[in-house]
Amino acid sequence: MNRGERYQEGLVEIKTQKKTITDYLLECRSLSIHTLIAFFLIIVSLMLAIFHLSASWFGPPEAHLFRSVHLCLILAACFLYYPLGRKNWYDPIRKPLMLIDLVLVVLSIITEIYYLVDTDSFIMRLPSPNSFDQLAGIIVILLVLEATRRVIGWPMIIIAVFFTTHALFANKFPGILFGPASSLSTFVSQTYMEESGIYGIPIAVVASFVVLFIIFGTLLRMTGGDKFFVNLALALTGNQTGGPAKAAVISSMCFGSISGSTVANVTGTGTFTIPLMKGVGYTSYFAGAVEAVASTGGALMPPVMGAVAFVVAGFLGISYWSVALAALLPALIFYGGLFIMIHFWSQAKGLRPLPKEKLPQMKTVLSYGWTLLIPLLVLIGLLASGRSASMSVFWSIALLFVLVFVSKSTRPNPVMLLKVCEDVMWSIIVVSVACACAGIIISVTTISGIGLRLSWLILQISGGNLFLTLIFIMILSIILGMGLPTTAVYITLYVTVIPSLIKIGIIPIAAHMFALYYGVLSNIIPPVAIAAYAAAGIAKSPPIKTSWTAFFIGLCGLVVPFAFVYRPALLLVGSPVQIFWAILCASLAVFSLAVAVIGWFHGPLNPFWRVLVLVVGLLSLAPSLATDILALSVVLLFMIYSFFGQKRSRAAHIPKQMY
Repeated sequence: MNRGERYQEGLVEIKTQKKTITDYLLECRSLSIHTLIAFFLIIVSLMLAIFHLSASWFGPPEAHLFRSVHLCLILAACFLYYPLGRKNWYDPIRKPLMLIDLVLVVLSIITEIYYLVDTDSFIMRLPSPNSFDQLAGIIVILLVLEATRRVIGWPMIIIAVFFTTHALFANKFPGILFGPASSLSTFVSQTYMEESGIYGIPIAVVASFVVLFIIFGTLLRMTGGDKFFVNLALALTGNQTGGPAKAAVISSMCFGSISGSTVANVTGTGTFTIPLMKGVGYTSYFAGAVEAVASTGGALMPPVMGAVAFVVAGFLGISYWSVALAALLPALIFYGGLFIMIHFWSQAKGLRPLPKEKLPQMKTVLSYGWTLLIPLLVLIGLLASGRSASMSVFWSIALLFVLVFVSKSTRPNPVMLLKVCEDVMWSIIVVSVACACAGIIISVTTISGIGLRLSWLILQISGGNLFLTLIFIMILSIILGMGLPTTAVYITLYVTVIPSLIKIGIIPIAAHMFALYYGVLSNIIPPVAIAAYAAAGIAKSPPIKTSWTAFFIGLCGLVVPFAFVYRPALLLVGSPVQIFWAILCASLAVFSLAVAVIGWFHGPLNPFWRVLVLVVGLLSLAPSLATDILALSVVLLFMIYSFFGQKRSRAAHIPKQMY
């Protein structure tokens, strides 16, 4: 019996093999340096959770104080959780490198103490920092850069160092990069002391909202949320054509919206959904590709959107709920296209649904998971009613904490709660470090004005043509987004390419969402398709083949940003009639692209129909009534021809050049 067929009490079981710090402490029998590190990390994780829950209930302290304490805890944990010269914190100690880690932890704490000793005087010195301020600022900036190198990698470091060097020595750069150099005093003041650099909007959003949502999502997952979403998806779609793959899409969509990390989503739900798909006949690379695309889309799916929605709202100066509503229709169309791809591919391969007797029953699923579903619905309801994001998620966490004790199957124990805090710390380190580094990038690009010059250069190259500008921004967003977390991707794009989209006349929300989409979709686009590679590891499939397959079945998602730029009604900007027509035309484009790529609709399609449907589908993206009517007419004719004129062959037929 394979893993995809294991059921207990009518529910699919999901097991993870991750060894936590809490597990290490429970297993250790003697005092060692590793034990002390583990204790320190657990204490920091508890302090983080208590600090942010308290701030949500009692109200946060002064802005700079709140953000700096948050970052201090993050940096102190980061340098031990991601040590020098070792893959993991529990690997054998290398004393010289360990000493460097400890020094960095001490410096993180000392620089925070320096600020806390006399905050009033610190604020008074903002326009002209003294020598100690400059020293503290340089240390904090270097600490953030080193933490970013360990957690995120070199790409974001290279961007930050380049822009910082340019701000300090702009008078040495040639051509469009030439400009007045910034003084060290100005650089430190704006990047470290003021609330526009390291402690600016990105880290403010993380400290105020994102931590709470990560606590909620982690508690939901630890108490059985991942199992509930998978079983719910199987109960809904398991008996349909391509049911196991569609279940993977639904569960990854639900879990990915909350988790905030595409790779975490792949490893969270993919450990079950990929073996399940393989067990019913899907090839390993296709199963991995489906999970990779579905997990990547989770970062674009409301209500949480992988925490990036809060940063978008902060930069746009609008409510979080406005961003979530604007993102809803494009995300649904993205997943609709993925559903169609899976459906036609499964039909072409002749794959049958799972037998009903092997599927979880909806009644059983809801009886197990209703305690997990209610807090999520309450969260959405509170946000929709206009409550603040922090209070909405606080009450949802409180309700979830109470309800999980109702059922034995979801009831947490103290060890599980410690693991929740630990997992929150691990997740928030990645987001916070990325946002702190992004704050440096925002600060130095503001000082030097290079962001505006880059926008001017992009428009000069494209000649001001909307379509060429979009193509250029798409390519840049994919390149800049490769290998970066979602929030870091967006902030990097905010200071580099988004201004040029706004300058060319695109409405701000569409400009921000356009760049964000392609930055996120870089997770499934070769050569740096990290979500596809993570899925390939679980599926035991060739990484390159898995990534290219993910790219092809995710092609429908690649046209969605063009759809909402040309038709802003997809972002709920317009009348009900405009919104309806935009949904119809975007759905038509996605459907046509899916049919053309798979080459199947009630049977295999010949090249003529595939090319015609593809061209007509792409034409429907343009906001023209004439092309809309033409596209609708041709696709309707095609569907009638396919339904009545073709043989309904179920023989497997997938073009070898694609799969």
